[in-house]
Amino acid sequence: MAFLMAGLILTVVVLAMHNGNSGTEVRVEFSRDNVKGHLGAGQFVASISVESTDVTVASSSSTTDHRNRALFQVEGDLLVTYSLKNDGDRNVFVVAKQTPLDEGDNDQPKENFLGSSSTLYYTGIITEEAGTFENFMMIPAGEAVSATLNIASTTVVSGTQGTADLVYTHALFVHDPESGTVEEFVIRSNTIDLTIKQAPGIPIDVPLPDSNSNNTQNRRRAASAGGEEYASVLQTASPAPYGNVPYWNYVCADDDNAHGFTYSSGPNKGSKVPCAGLKTYCDSVKSACPHTCGICGTSASAAANWNKPYEAKAYTNKDCDSGSGDAYWKKLDLLTGAEDDKRNMCANMLYCLQNPSNAACSDVVKKWFGVTGGALSASSNAANLATLKIGYTKICSATNYKYECTPTSNCKITFTLDGMSYKDYPQDQISETVAKKFVKQCHEGSVTKKTDPTTGTITTFTTTGCSYSGTTAWVSSSETNPRVVNLCPLGFWIQSDEIGGTTKKSKASTIFHELSHFNDLAGTDDLQYNDKAQLDEAVSSPWGYINNADTWGNMADSTEGGSHTWADFKNGNIPPSPPKPAPKCKDTTNGAKDSYGDGCDEYAAQLSWCGQYDSKTFKSKMMCCCCGGGSI
Repeated sequence: MAFLMAGLILTVVVLAMHNGNSGTEVRVEFSRDNVKGHLGAGQFVASISVESTDVTVASSSSTTDHRNRALFQVEGDLLVTYSLKNDGDRNVFVVAKQTPLDEGDNDQPKENFLGSSSTLYYTGIITEEAGTFENFMMIPAGEAVSATLNIASTTVVSGTQGTADLVYTHALFVHDPESGTVEEFVIRSNTIDLTIKQAPGIPIDVPLPDSNSNNTQNRRRAASAGGEEYASVLQTASPAPYGNVPYWNYVCADDDNAHGFTYSSGPNKGSKVPCAGLKTYCDSVKSACPHTCGICGTSASAAANWNKPYEAKAYTNKDCDSGSGDAYWKKLDLLTGAEDDKRNMCANMLYCLQNPSNAACSDVVKKWFGVTGGALSASSNAANLATLKIGYTKICSATNYKYECTPTSNCKITFTLDGMSYKDYPQDQISETVAKKFVKQCHEGSVTKKTDPTTGTITTFTTTGCSYSGTTAWVSSSETNPRVVNLCPLGFWIQSDEIGGTTKKSKASTIFHELSHFNDLAGTDDLQYNDKAQLDEAVSSPWGYINNADTWGNMADSTEGGSHTWADFKNGNIPPSPPKPAPKCKDTTNGAKDSYGDGCDEYAAQLSWCGQYDSKTFKSKMMCCCCGGGSI
């Protein structure tokens, strides 16, 4: 979001709340520069409750998160009631938009509030707003407002058993009429532990695998696409065009846990059928079993969605060039330039994350995210540094995406031009003439002349920029094949064409910001938009905004770390993942093997096998320490 103009109350109307409470809505325009960032909730108390903590997830998965964990859709209903209480001694005005108080269609969420959860992911629309915020709702002192949302259809879980942490986090803009200021708070609710169970699979009658066949190799190749030994960050070899550049090493592999087929009978009744036994079901399981179904190396494989960070990205666009030759509006050259800028951002950021001992690199990460131990290279920063490195590498390795430049939904705007007001107007319905003129005004400003009726003196007034409120871009975070970035017909083209500027809101950073939202790239959320608040958080609470999309985009748009190019990648290996701790117990198999001939040692390297391939004499969850069995 970006904000313009000074704090000013314009009109007041009565607003009926969904839960029967009433509030007052006030129209206010305020400037981003005047927004005061707060790190805590201050006088606000946010809480959530659910009708039931029991949650069922689907038997199969079609997507993964940025850690390569399979994600499973919540089934049925998951009703969450959110309450926001003003615990202060005077009335306040808050923006309900992009908070849980702003109900979407069918009482579903319109934004991501799950950014602080470690196991739940939002799969709906994530929009980026810019311009002025105008509509505020009053919450009287000591009172609360609430709303109930059904988040089931927009929530996936990175697991099929155990618990999942449900917690809401969001930004809240608050206007204080007495001081005339606007403050931005980060609101975090209580945490509820949900109990997760998986829906029954689809029982089919297939034979058990032949333990004497080569199925073990098939399973080993495919068994956990999310394992560190498969998909991971690697480095290009020195003979490559640019050596030592980190890239995402996607491996086309089966994942037995991602489909929903189970044995209908026999000793393994109810357990997952290995992909190797599902060749006749490839129409249904090819996304989970690409190796078995023979789509590796074809255009149907997800491998086509990745390349080296320094390589030009393949993307398609729809309606991204008006053909009018306009300098600012829907000009494909500007989008191409933003892509080039993004690739330069990637070189700079990946170099810095690859070389944490570089002083300038350490300083730029410290500026935006904060570090502990004094420098980025300190061991206390290793885990968060790895999160940044993997996320930036995946964003910079992603290719084969699509730009939609005339989306017909989720792109509204409010502005005035030539005396005509457009209020929450769909951007795709604004005429080309108006669109071009307004976008030009935003880039160049406007000149008006007024004549004094008494003296006849003509005075020229020059303004810079423009005043508006609207959406710039949006994505659906779970739709990853292909990834579609929706660029709003006016909002996106208003953004700057310069990276490293004071506003940190270039077209390239907008694209970077949007890509970071995809669950399989970085899975970021919108927790804080105020630059000063982000910088303050980096000092007071290092790594507090590790999951904030705007902070990722701001650091990418920064030049404080230098202007490194791909040719600078000469030294600095990515440190290996820390070794897993040695087992503290003793396996109790006494030589028994599973139905594929593997024992606990093999299971320690493939934890997704636990409980999946037991035989009459081998029970992994009872006998193998790595699966929770064994004996001390």
